[in-house]
Amino acid sequence: MSDGEHPVAAAQALAAVPMFAGLDPVDLAKLAGVLEERWFDAGSIVFEAGGTGDGLYIMREGVAERRVAGSALGLIRPYESFGQLSLLTDEPRSASVVSVTPIRVWMLPRHRFNPLLRGEPDLMLHLSAAIGLELARTRQALGELQREVDTWVAGRLRELTDEQRALVEVSALFERVPRALLLRSTGLDTDAARVYLSALARLTPLLRDEPEGYRVPMAIGHAIVRRLHADHRYTALAARVCGLAAELERSAEFDAAATAYDAAG
Repeated sequence: MSDGEHPVAAAQALAAVPMFAGLDPVDLAKLAGVLEERWFDAGSIVFEAGGTGDGLYIMREGVAERRVAGSALGLIRPYESFGQLSLLTDEPRSASVVSVTPIRVWMLPRHRFNPLLRGEPDLMLHLSAAIGLELARTRQALGELQREVDTWVAGRLRELTDEQRALVEVSALFERVPRALLLRSTGLDTDAARVYLSALARLTPLLRDEPEGYRVPMAIGHAIVRRLHADHRYTALAARVCGLAAELERSAEFDAAATAYDAAG
């Protein structure tokens, strides 16, 4: 919190967060004391789906948008909170948040929240029931969100040919798939494979062609992997990636081969 920010306003903002709504003014003031203020320009990524959670945010000024796989899920307005789950678990972010206008937020960092609780047993006691309720509520919301993402991804996969779908599924096993591996996966010569993959990335939002390589957005990749496990196809796909890794190794493309072996587990 900035030096000029009135602590009462910060405590009131925390009181509007369901997880903290039952706290008394003294406990709210303790939490308000560890808030950090941050600013983002319009169009900035506050955090990305699949990323590591670093704390809870409260919108102070401006408007932001929740997004999954490029689809908008709703707006975040002043005094609304987001990112609560990262205070409670190690689970990755379930959605991206992007500023629509310039925004100012208060952040309750996890690395300051946890020591505060350890040093304030009464505060921990007061929060214990609320944390359990909030965690249950958030997990329910995450389950609904995950189902929405899975449905959306399934629809996009159905729009592809079998060959295109197979390339996207292979790519989903990687944080960033080596170009050499994906080019080899097409079964085409190098120039034709580049043209084919470039066209595929323009056709579908499931695969991105970036300067560093091809990439399936993280939330989409997780959805595809869940689908592979549900269909009992993950093991076969991992074996195929191992086979491609062996081919890369025989071609002395050792870095790409090592990345592929790691992705296949």
